[in-house]
Amino acid sequence: MQASNGRLALRDDEVLVAGADRSPATPAVMQIQHDRPDVAVEVLPPGSPFTPGFNVKRVRVFIDYNGIVALMPMIG
Repeated sequence: MQASNGRLALRDDEVLVAGADRSPATPAVMQIQHDRPDVAVEVLPPGSPFTPGFNVKRVRVFIDYNGIVALMPMIG
């Protein structure tokens, strides 16, 4: 799903980075924080340990070794 204004299209169940499949992490995180100030953003490089479990107040941004968003950021 793409937002008509080119911004993140945010729903309660997922966060979509609109208009790009491979976004740099910093602008993606800044956009998430702007659009959803009510959630905490966690940036996780490859191999980072993280606790499993769903949290409606968290967005995890998985990045690759080049600082590019590797997976679609999702609330949880």
